[in-house]
Amino acid sequence: MEQVVLQGGPDPVALAAGSPHTIEGIGIGSTLDAVTSAYPALTYQDDKYTPHYAVTDGNGNWINISVTDDIVTGIVVRASTVVATEYCS
Repeated sequence: MEQVVLQGGPDPVALAAGSPHTIEGIGIGSTLDAVTSAYPALTYQDDKYTPHYAVTDGNGNWINISVTDDIVTGIVVRASTVVATEYCS
């Protein structure tokens, strides 16, 4: 797997019900409090272009979670804690 990307639109809270979720119930529209509760080992990644939170899935991948105004707006699962700034080449 290269990566799996989920992104919200202008109203991520409205997308919450239809968003795919992690086993712990985190998806687009989840709150930062829910994320930190679901993933106690979560770390902040102060990336210059895409600051986000990350936690390992225990299988060699990372769940990278972008948050805006305490709401999850993006989730990227990949083998590193880096979130691409663009998804096309």
